[in-house]
Amino acid sequence: MKYATRNNVKVPENWSVKKKAGEAFWLRIKKTSVTCYPCPRSNIPGSVQTAFNRHTVGRFYANLAEVMDRYKFEARDIYNVDETGCTTVQKAN
Repeated sequence: MKYATRNNVKVPENWSVKKKAGEAFWLRIKKTSVTCYPCPRSNIPGSVQTAFNRHTVGRFYANLAEVMDRYKFEARDIYNVDETGCTTVQKAN
C-alpha cells in the first residue's frame, strides 16, 4: 500500500481507508504465485527450514524496520536480489 502510494499508483479506495491491501488482492497473489520459496527447497539446509517460523520472521522484520529507519531507506532503495542472479544457497552437485 505504501509503495503504491509513494509511486503514485492508483489503488482501490478501501486500501486508502484501511491503509492496507484488501483480502482479494492477497488471495489473487497467493493463487497466481507458484511458489514463495527463495530457492528450490532441495537446496535449503534443514536448519534454515526449521528456523523459518513466526518468531524468526518477526525478528527479521523488526530488524529491517530498524535499519530502514536508521538509514532513511525508502521503497525505491529496496531491490529484488533474486532477479540479479545472486544467490545465498549453492546448488547441489
